[in-house]
Amino acid sequence: MRIRKIAATTSFVASCLVLVFAIWAISRSAEFISEAIAFGQITTGNNLYEIVSFYMAGAGQYVIFAVLLFGLGVLLCPRCSKCSCAIEKAALQDEDKAKPAEQLNL
Repeated sequence: MRIRKIAATTSFVASCLVLVFAIWAISRSAEFISEAIAFGQITTGNNLYEIVSFYMAGAGQYVIFAVLLFGLGVLLCPRCSKCSCAIEKAALQDEDKAKPAEQLNL
């Protein structure tokens, strides 16, 4: 249990660090594209696909990686697994209560 807690915490911290880097990469990409538009090197109407592609290549992968790391942390988190176990137990109890009523209708 202790190893899962350490792994979950590490995953959450890594997710935050990657997200901070993604935000920095987005801001740098925005600066670069703004300068290119200001100097007339590109126009937004004709090169919209290339602008979106530049954002995705520069920062999109880090945002996706941060989301995946956060999801891994949720899966490994001992507190989250306790909550899901309680929900599953409640669902099983509801099913058990419903069975006798169904059998009476037969």
